[in-house]
Amino acid sequence: DLVDEAPSLLPEGSIQTVGPIGLLFGRMLRHCHGKKDEEVVALVQRLAPLLNCLIKQAQAHRFKVLVLCELQRLAHGLGLPRLSPATSLIEAVFDGLYCAEVIEEDYFQIWSINDDDTPGKTDAMFQLSAFLDWLRDAKIEGETSSEEEEDDDEDRDDDDEDEDDSDIEKNIPQRPIRR
Repeated sequence: DLVDEAPSLLPEGSIQTVGPIGLLFGRMLRHCHGKKDEEVVALVQRLAPLLNCLIKQAQAHRFKVLVLCELQRLAHGLGLPRLSPATSLIEAVFDGLYCAEVIEEDYFQIWSINDDDTPGKTDAMFQLSAFLDWLRDAKIEGETSSEEEEDDDEDRDDDDEDEDDSDIEKNIPQRPIRR
């Protein structure tokens, strides 16, 4: 399997750097320029096994943050192109990395606050603001959002009021019926 063989094909020592992933991302970004969002996400998902292998083999602390910085650098070098008025290329790739479970939420957040000198950070942050907001606000599987909890609480309160109304009627003294 090529994925398992990939680390042995690379020059010694390069696996601990973002170089191999950078080469892969560089070609992928050029290929994806002008594609639809879904096509970019699908390509990232197809490359996920190789990306996961390279990341695992690097065995470096917070290597995934370095991967995101490299992606930012490469996208900046291409002029941070847009795929459509609604989506930038870097946003579609970040989304693909998240959907394919290559990079987890925490690493995107660390990348966003990371103080580094990688070119294009400000412009990339601007293009990724909707994605990063969505990640921050997204609920974890099985977790309900605070709005849903409030709606549930209101529904329960309404149900309680209906029950309370029926209890109140029971407490009204009944007049004996006179005939």
